[in-house]
Amino acid sequence: MAGPLHPDAAGPLVRRASPRFVIYAQGRTGSHLLMSLLGSHSQVECAGELLNRQDWTGWRQYARRAVLRAPDLYLPLRSRAATRLCWGGKVPIATSARGLARLQAQGWCVLFLERTSIFDRAISWCVATLAGRFQSTGREQAPRLLVPEPLFLEQLAFRAYWDRESQRVMQDIPHLRLNYEADLAQPALWQQTASRVCATLGVTSEPLAGQTARSWDRRYDEIVENYDRLLRLYEATVTTAP
Repeated sequence: MAGPLHPDAAGPLVRRASPRFVIYAQGRTGSHLLMSLLGSHSQVECAGELLNRQDWTGWRQYARRAVLRAPDLYLPLRSRAATRLCWGGKVPIATSARGLARLQAQGWCVLFLERTSIFDRAISWCVATLAGRFQSTGREQAPRLLVPEPLFLEQLAFRAYWDRESQRVMQDIPHLRLNYEADLAQPALWQQTASRVCATLGVTSEPLAGQTARSWDRRYDEIVENYDRLLRLYEATVTTAP
């Protein structure tokens, strides 16, 4: 396939006979929903979070660091166990740019998923951390939480840093760019988004269904007791940012 994947992508896509892909995304951007959609395709095996820190405990944490630097050595080996034509999953935002570039050069498709609202990402992470639950397959009764301001501000700074870093990483790597608000926030968008991804991966488009629902039965402004205060902190941070 000649030409760019997307107006924001750099360079041509190299497609391989057995499609492989990675989803490069921060947490709380809708990556589990995207993986659920892709995993419902008859030709796509989505292996989830490929380098989840929780799966690499003890001495394996050191091996994980090496894999983050050289995913192009580890992931092709792991993909040999694929049971469907197309195989892939999510890699951490800390995966090295060189490693991603080498994967792409081998023919892997890079799907870059963003979420525009840094405030929503930070609130979502804080609530998930304090509640002890990051994923759900259905809406559950929401707790009432008071989010510590230092924790929230730390998350804002963390995500602002990785927003800048991920843009730098993706600048020279051909990729398909997806946005949570524009492509995943509403179920009516899912099929069109899935069709774009299928076209990129080189698999036949078919009706897909995501199994991931919103985590809670209430909005975050109803869950977080100091939501308005955090919103003012965020607005002040944006106003004073250089």
